[in-house]
Amino acid sequence: MPSVDIHDPLFEPFVEPEHRIYPKKVDGHFRRIKWGIQLLTLAIYYFLPFVRWDRGPGAPSQAVLLDLPHRRFYFFFIEIWPQEFYYATGLLILAALTLFLMNALAGRIWCGYMCPQTVWTDFFMTTERWIEGDRANG
Repeated sequence: MPSVDIHDPLFEPFVEPEHRIYPKKVDGHFRRIKWGIQLLTLAIYYFLPFVRWDRGPGAPSQAVLLDLPHRRFYFFFIEIWPQEFYYATGLLILAALTLFLMNALAGRIWCGYMCPQTVWTDFFMTTERWIEGDRANG
């Protein structure tokens, strides 16, 4: 078997050396709208457990609560027991249909502004930019 001399000028490697890719920072009107929507969705995600809902004496006051020891699910004014799980199934089906309809009518709005993957990716890229700097800085 012939040996390959990597210093031979005719030798070409199969892959190039690693080049780091940094996305460019984008500014503008729609980007500010996107940040506003993302902050709103993250605020809902983080602060919904602290929202209170009065259900009367002896009942928990958290608006959205999955109470495993007592086998109940509270969603604002709805209390779901295990034998009534068809309500939760209906809510999940309604959420899925809403997601499908939103993608059919305005897919770019969902994917570009409100999708959880987009929201977290934007925040990770901002954190990376704070740590490593912008690509324009070299």
